[in-house]
Amino acid sequence: MTPASKPSPPSDPGAGTGHDAADLREVGHYVVTSHPPGSVIASVRCSYLSTGSDDLVVAKSDRLEVRTVRQPDSSGAGPDEGDGGEALPVVLSLPVNGRISTLSSVRFADERRDCLFLTTERGDYALISHDAELASDLAAGRDGSGSGADVAGEHHPVATHASGTFRDADGHALSGGREAEVGPIIAVDPLMRCIAVHVYDGFATVIPIHWDYKLGDFRRLPYRRNAGGGLPGKPRGLSSGPLGYPFHVRLEERTVLSMAFLMPPPGSHGSPYLPQLALLHQDVRGFQHVASHGIDVRGRRLVHGGHPA
Repeated sequence: MTPASKPSPPSDPGAGTGHDAADLREVGHYVVTSHPPGSVIASVRCSYLSTGSDDLVVAKSDRLEVRTVRQPDSSGAGPDEGDGGEALPVVLSLPVNGRISTLSSVRFADERRDCLFLTTERGDYALISHDAELASDLAAGRDGSGSGADVAGEHHPVATHASGTFRDADGHALSGGREAEVGPIIAVDPLMRCIAVHVYDGFATVIPIHWDYKLGDFRRLPYRRNAGGGLPGKPRGLSSGPLGYPFHVRLEERTVLSMAFLMPPPGSHGSPYLPQLALLHQDVRGFQHVASHGIDVRGRRLVHGGHPA
């Protein structure tokens, strides 16, 4: 008797499995969408790229999209073909480490271009501006390493002036607080004295603004994250340059739907007129009300009723 010969392996890898060879070759592939985010979270019109530029900054999930308004030339002709024929072309796209929740512009004294203040759903915030010097280096094919160690944004023309977080405030009343159902709400004082952020129910976080800050100071005074010890009860990760340490004020209005600073009367800059924060809130019966309060930035307190100092 001759021993039985072993069966030879099938030439087709998918034979006997119900799948052809093409299916087996696709098993190890990783499929992910490459389409950029399309839903708009927030937008602001400001002069972000340069002095006097008319820019529209759009927050789309984890990206900032900067569009510039192209004005017609003297002959009345519209945008040229180099811009794709668009009157509002995208000139800059910036990634953000987190999903953006709020966006607003901030302009300091003696400055003719704006910074962007943004927050994320994880409770982080940052104050950034466009770095024109780094943008020119990147356009010339340089990585910006020759401009100094303090240049912000290795691959993107962004200067980070301040950043921090509203969460993990050890020992503070907000630690473990309940987040607002409507999401974070932000308001900037028209006189650039403070920023109000509503993140947790029953509280408003006020961040003082150093109005005379210079945008060029971020190179001479590089941003440094505070040490773990820090000041007790203060959120960490703050800059001593453009923004001061935030403080939290308690709100009697629980369900805050929206808030904004009231426009001060003419000539009130430099006067003891307090920033007036108007709140649109809803009571337990579903009725909506409007209330205003003054914010004493120096005294780090809320003045109920909104009366000036």
